[in-house]
Amino acid sequence: MTTTYPTSVHTHPNPGPLTYRDDPGFELDVLVANLGDCLEQVQVKLGTGASVPAANQVLRGTAAGASAFGQLVAADVADGALTTILTANGSTVDPTYASGTAADIPQMSITFTPSGPASKLLVVYTGSHANTTASAVTAFDMLLDGGLIQRREVGAPGANYTFPVISIYQTGNLTVAAHTFKMQWIVNAGTTKALSTFRSLYLYEFRK
Repeated sequence: MTTTYPTSVHTHPNPGPLTYRDDPGFELDVLVANLGDCLEQVQVKLGTGASVPAANQVLRGTAAGASAFGQLVAADVADGALTTILTANGSTVDPTYASGTAADIPQMSITFTPSGPASKLLVVYTGSHANTTASAVTAFDMLLDGGLIQRREVGAPGANYTFPVISIYQTGNLTVAAHTFKMQWIVNAGTTKALSTFRSLYLYEFRK
C-alpha cells in the first residue's frame, strides 16, 4: 500500500498499546513505508526553499518544485481575478429628451451582484451631448436601486454645441444581492441629445 496523498487525504492506521507489529494492517514495514511515501508527497507539494514565514506573508510557488514565503506580487494574480468590469453601451442613435421630469437615458443600465460584502464598486458614465438652446441645463442623474446617488448639471455652451459628460461614483460596501445602476436625465429648456451612440456606463468591482 502507498499513500493516497495528494489525490486524497491519506488515512494512516494508529496502533494501540496491545497491537503487534505484524498484526494485519499494522505491519511495521508497511506503516513505515506508507509514512515515508506520504512525507515525500508533502515535500513535493510544498516545494523546496529555505524561507521561513513572517507576518503578512503567504507561501508562493516561485519556480517548478520550489516555494517561498513572501507577499503577493502582480504576477501571482491572474487578469480579472480581483476586478470585474461590466459595460453598457448605447445602441439607439441620437436619442433626445426635453422634459423637467427624470427619465432613463436609453441603454444606460447595469444590474450586478457583488461577489462579497467587502466589494467596492466604481461606476462611471461618459457621453457626448448637445442641447438646442444655449445655456439650457441638463441634469445627469446616477441612480442605485432607484435612489439618486449623484447628479451632474451641465449648461449648454451654445445652441447645438457638443459637451462631454463624465460622472464617477464609488459605492461603499453593498449587500450581496442584485443591484441596478442607471443613468437618467432632466432638461430645464430646449432638447438634449445624446450624440450618435457615444455613451457608456461602466461598472468596476474591486474585491478585497
